[in-house]
Amino acid sequence: MIKNYFKIVLRSLWKQRAFTFLNVLGLTTAFGVTILLSVYALHQLSYDRFHEYADRLYQINITWQTPKGTEVGTSQPTPLAETLKTEVSGITNITRVLEENALTVYQEKEINLDAIYVDNGFFRMFSFPILNGEKENPLDNVSSVVISEETANKLFENENPIGKSITILINGKQEPFIVSGISANSPTQSSIDYDIAIHFEKNPEYEETRQRWGAQYHEVYIQLDEQMAPEVFEKNSRDFTNRHYASSIESLKRDGASPNAYGNYLQLGLLPITDLHFVSYDKGYVEVSRMKVNIIIIVIFLIVLIACVNYVNMSIAKGSKRLREIGVRKTLGANKTQLFFQFWIESAVVFLISICFGVLLSVLLFDSFKTLFRTSATFEVLNSAELFISAFLVIVLVSILVASYPAIVLNRLSTVQTLKGKLESSGRNRFQDALIVVQFGIAILLIGGMLVINGQLNYMQNKDLGYNKHQVFSFPLNGNKNSYDVIKLLRESL
Repeated sequence: MIKNYFKIVLRSLWKQRAFTFLNVLGLTTAFGVTILLSVYALHQLSYDRFHEYADRLYQINITWQTPKGTEVGTSQPTPLAETLKTEVSGITNITRVLEENALTVYQEKEINLDAIYVDNGFFRMFSFPILNGEKENPLDNVSSVVISEETANKLFENENPIGKSITILINGKQEPFIVSGISANSPTQSSIDYDIAIHFEKNPEYEETRQRWGAQYHEVYIQLDEQMAPEVFEKNSRDFTNRHYASSIESLKRDGASPNAYGNYLQLGLLPITDLHFVSYDKGYVEVSRMKVNIIIIVIFLIVLIACVNYVNMSIAKGSKRLREIGVRKTLGANKTQLFFQFWIESAVVFLISICFGVLLSVLLFDSFKTLFRTSATFEVLNSAELFISAFLVIVLVSILVASYPAIVLNRLSTVQTLKGKLESSGRNRFQDALIVVQFGIAILLIGGMLVINGQLNYMQNKDLGYNKHQVFSFPLNGNKNSYDVIKLLRESL
């Protein structure tokens, strides 16, 4: 029976190959674009979720009640981290993070690396696994450093870096360090990216600011205890803030600032690490917005919807040419269930073919897509059993829904009417009219949005900048230790 169904379906699709080609073309385009946009959306939503303790990791921010309104920032003073862990309960680990460039020298090689100055708890909090070397406390010694796997290949090539000595230019002086560990490269979905991790006490500002609460220049991340809620921790930190920022609070009062709802002028806040990629502080408060990703998801839905509506409309139009076939089948004893099953298998075959071509299309366009969207997303974000099961169920459900309406419309006709080969209707088909309106409405919406975005891009590309950008040049110096001498020589030569 199933074999017979497939044989009939293939014959029908080949007989109506013009309709089949148009349906496959439309669905292939929709599925190809959907896969590309889904990869981008899932990549964005997966930021910082790879950490083992992601649900307990937070970045500390501080809100100031100024005379002009609230201001919020993430820069913290050097003594905050150690004092906070001592005086406020609920902290499992805490680390300071300062991102800077570091000119690193090994033998004859000089490489400018993206460095982070962190505390020893950094690798206990964040899931950047140590592949080689000291795995428990890789920064236990202030003269130890951890380098990424990519950095190890650049600096040492085929040598074993563990225990090797390198020098780093700090405050204009070359200081020696020992490589104690090699970590895995930072995932593309990480908000924290580094080539080399150095002990925080070695950063250029540490000695001058170690006791100063007014010098704020780095970020602080904490890992809360399992039983500690972030709201409770924020509440418990109010006395800590009032005690250690007393002079700043007095200045705010003197300038006429108004306290917040809790009567405080300064308030520590916690931002979940999974929100870090979507946060903005421009409006004077913490704003987490996934609007861009949500728009992409809406566009995905609209593209699939318009493709399915188009398929339904074309199936109904094609069905009018198959009335005699349906009438003969009914005359020979076929019931509505059997006819519906035939229509569903036909839709499922079309969907399956379209998905295969859609996957191929997405692979062919992936590099261009990455360049257009400026993303480092990969198809690995789709490598999930739950995602495959969900996608399969959605495809089955959509194919059933898409096949249902044409099957119901054609099954509703009498045997005599189908044998005549004419699709007669006593009145307007409002649902079909609505489908056509929806199809054209979505198309107009997407085309209009594309024209608006294209106009904005043209404006940015052709805006008069006040100078001829084709006559302005950049000379990368690669962070060499004699960069200033090179600049001086270039200036004198010019």
